[in-house]
Amino acid sequence: MTRSVGAFTASVVITLGAAHAQGILPPRDTTKSTPTGSARLQGRVVAADSGQPLRRVQIAIFAAEGNVRRVVTTDGDGRYEFVDVPAGRYTLSASKAGYVSLQYGQRRPFEPGRPIAVAEGQHLAQLDLSLPRGSVIAGRITDEFGEPIAGAQVQAQRYSYSPGGERRLTYAAPPASSDDLGQFRLFGLMPGDYIVSARQQTFINVVQAGGANSDRTEGYLQTFYPGTPNVRDAQTISIGLGQEVPITFSLLAMRMAQVSGVAMTSKGRPAAGGTVSVQGNADTDFFSVFGGTVAPDGTFTVANVPPGDHFLQVRVPVDGEMEFVATPITVGDRSIDGLKVTTLPPVVLTGTVEFEGTAPRPAGTLRILARPANPGQMFAVGYADPVVNGRVDEQGRFAIKGTLGKIVLVAVTPPAWTLKQVVVNDHDVTDVALDAGAGDITDVRVVLIDKLTDVAGRVTSDRGEPLKDYVVVAQPSEPMEGMAALRYVRTGRPDQDGRFDIKGLPPVRYVVTAIDALEIGREWAPNYQKQLRDAGRAVALKEGESVTLDVKLSNVPY
Repeated sequence: MTRSVGAFTASVVITLGAAHAQGILPPRDTTKSTPTGSARLQGRVVAADSGQPLRRVQIAIFAAEGNVRRVVTTDGDGRYEFVDVPAGRYTLSASKAGYVSLQYGQRRPFEPGRPIAVAEGQHLAQLDLSLPRGSVIAGRITDEFGEPIAGAQVQAQRYSYSPGGERRLTYAAPPASSDDLGQFRLFGLMPGDYIVSARQQTFINVVQAGGANSDRTEGYLQTFYPGTPNVRDAQTISIGLGQEVPITFSLLAMRMAQVSGVAMTSKGRPAAGGTVSVQGNADTDFFSVFGGTVAPDGTFTVANVPPGDHFLQVRVPVDGEMEFVATPITVGDRSIDGLKVTTLPPVVLTGTVEFEGTAPRPAGTLRILARPANPGQMFAVGYADPVVNGRVDEQGRFAIKGTLGKIVLVAVTPPAWTLKQVVVNDHDVTDVALDAGAGDITDVRVVLIDKLTDVAGRVTSDRGEPLKDYVVVAQPSEPMEGMAALRYVRTGRPDQDGRFDIKGLPPVRYVVTAIDALEIGREWAPNYQKQLRDAGRAVALKEGESVTLDVKLSNVPY
């Protein structure tokens, strides 16, 4: 879909050579980072509507290939500077509260920026950006009688595609809280289409006839604008650049339920002292009801649970290990009693990393991670220590604790290496979902290789003219399902010389398509992938092969 964004495009100019000659020096990069180099980057950030300099803007540069990330802030004149920058291709971003966060070279909302190619010893000056003021959704939250509700949490969400091709709601901005007049303000938004919801955590005890207290309470459901509990019936709110859209809606009152039961550990003992909570469905609900701790006899109670399909979670330390369970529950207008759950010990995946190649091996930077096979799957990974989980030691060994459900193993590789193969019990499970709920998984071999593929080139118009601004999408010639596609679908923008470069694709047959623009995530939409595949150029990649392509700009719409 094409959307007019007016003055959204950032002003970006590159000058090779001398820097600004002002008397006040911009703040320098003080981040300690390795590796270092001899390049220097300078620029200035101004407000798009007034041209006035913006101070205290956070400027970040990131180079995945060189494992480099640095952050500085602009001075009183809106200037910034990075020094001792190593050679590489960098993404540069700017962010400030109340303004739209932008990447260098970004022209449209939710579009990736353009990389900056930096050579050793190079001085790039006037990397200037103009930040537009963010769009705003402001309004008022009321109860069913039109009275203001204070303390309601209001959230802006937007639809995007996950690597598995599913269309899901994602957070678009930090939540806002309504004041004593019920008023809220969501600011700093990109122009685009949003779904707004609100939730309030105040509950009222229900008193039965005769004065007896009920185990049920009255509260408010998560309500989507203009006043529905179902996200599928929510009304989309479209906002333009710098626009403020007013809305008002009422929360839906509903009788809340109570969930109670007994939690036991895998040792057959009460899960005394464990934490218990109810978590909303990942696809539609973004809430958590904390129920406190499990009693010494293993009993627990979670009050004020709204109707719907949820997960009951219990975590408890047992003999030095954290046990966990996530049980699906369906809550209606009546309480759930007598629920029995048993926590499970953490599933452990252990294995080794093997290196094929002569490139220098990483020193303490390599990790093997488990990711949910389904992007919407909750509780799949991560109730062990995130600092040490999956870290590869000097002998190449690793251990991942705390996985649950279907997972895919991925390697966080250093610049010179890429994942070649994952083997479990002599079976190739590269990009294949593993069942981490069936017990410990041992004898995992992760093979890394230093022969990276490289697809680079230029894009021309239908008249053969070289283009400086575009997006290329590389995807397998045959569709891939689920998270397996994550490593195989990549996008690229041109650097300041008009050249694109995509490194590290697995060796299969691809289709490379050039388009004018692309909203981040849309490359995962199945129908759009087909359009791109039909309009692209095929290329077969072998292990470690470098390919240079001339690609014509297609007419696939944005």
